[in-house]
Formats: sequence, structure tokens, C-alpha cells
Amino acid sequence: MKSDSNLRDEIRAEIARQRGSRANDVELQVIQGVVTLTGTLQSDLEKWNLHDAIRGIPGVEGVIDETMIAPEPTLRSPDPDIAKPWFPFD
Repeated sequence: MKSDSNLRDEIRAEIARQRGSRANDVELQVIQGVVTLTGTLQSDLEKWNLHDAIRGIPGVEGVIDETMIAPEPTLRSPDPDIAKPWFPFD
């Protein structure tokens, strides 16, 4: 059986091999083969790919996911005219 530190190193290496993934920003902890993930990911797809990669590693007994998906940035600033009333206050 692999030690938790060896398993963590193997998981980190697998995450680094994922193309286009920013999952290196995710923190992981391994205790008796159970991997706990924390941090922020960019999309559900990135989250699913990360789970698949981790579950495929021999010695992983389970995954506890405490990650969050980052909110999408707003594409434009709010229109200041929208907040103005259509009639004047005099």
C-alpha cells in the first residue's frame, strides 16, 4: 500500500499532466487513501476531469470534494442609465 505522501505526489503529477487545467491551484490532502480537495476551479468540466484523473490512480480509496466553481466574470459594467428613474424628481 502506498503512503499518503507518495499518493499525494502521484496525484499532483497526474494533475500537472492534465491539459488546460488550472487544477494546480487546488489544495489536496490525503489521509489513508481518501483525497480531500479544496479550492476553486474554473468550470464543472475541469472538476469532472480532475475527479476522473484522481479516481484512476491506484490506492485512492475515495474523494471528498470541497471545491467551488469560480463565478464567471461580468462581461461589461452595469449601465448607469438603468438605475435612473424615467421621470425627474424636482
